Amino acid sequence: MASLPVRERDHIHEMTQRVLERVTPWAEPYGIFPTVRFPAVAISMVAAAPWCDVEALTEMAMIPIWIYAIDDAYDQRTIAPQWRQKAVRRYSAVAGGDLRWADDPYAASLADLTARIARRPLWPQLRDTWVLWCRRMLAGMAFECATADRVRAGAPLPAYRTYLDHGLYSIGVPMYLAGAWIIDGDPATLPAMAALGRICRMSGRAVRLANDLQTHAKEQGEGNWNAIMLLSGGDGSPAAAAAVQERLNAAMRRLSRACARLAPLRAARLVDRVSRFSVELYADWDYHTIPHETILVHH
Repeated sequence: MASLPVRERDHIHEMTQRVLERVTPWAEPYGIFPTVRFPAVAISMVAAAPWCDVEALTEMAMIPIWIYAIDDAYDQRTIAPQWRQKAVRRYSAVAGGDLRWADDPYAASLADLTARIARRPLWPQLRDTWVLWCRRMLAGMAFECATADRVRAGAPLPAYRTYLDHGLYSIGVPMYLAGAWIIDGDPATLPAMAALGRICRMSGRAVRLANDLQTHAKEQGEGNWNAIMLLSGGDGSPAAAAAVQERLNAAMRRLSRACARLAPLRAARLVDRVSRFSVELYADWDYHTIPHETILVHH
């Protein structure tokens, strides 16, 4: 943000306020969305796609708001172990347009969000990508919960690469980007989907590593594990954190070059911008702890 021209920063803050005015009343009736995250989510979406109108940006913001809520449900064991895989199947079906389970607020809110996205012109061509990346995200969350249970019972930690293969999806970036590309509606996205899929996965890895660096102390205090613990063989040493930081820096350099090769494609610009904004935010905060005034007060 600091590197942007003043006029663009002013636009981003103005549009963030307008998105918040719309997304809050949408989320409130479901009773599952902590409002503490809304400002950080809203400004991230506006910063990623400042060329979009407020309706499109509001729909983009609804996606990570839902992702954080379902991630909480897995992490906080609201979804019981015997229901984890059933939840993957249920919510993946809802992402494809299934309207059952209206009494489930996670299903009902995702159904409403999906119905909004499905009105967009690119939906028929990108529906399968949206559903697939939703399923992989949910499967990644279920994998992390099941693996944590096994580790607490004495099983060895998973391999770093195995964790990252799941973690790049469970962080939610691919699902968000699939929805954002549909909402943005640039027809030039379609013939470039193979290349966009690659940079989407690159973005997921980078944001996952940035998240792990920010939340490592909390996770370690709770007896959990992430990339730092896995790369260090379990001790979570400062040297391992430095190694993860180096991997993150290298991942961001590769991602920047890959996005530049796809310029001026709007979908690639969106990947580049949301990745850089998220990684920069995680350097100091996470989406659960950043003070509202850091975002809402703009001088």
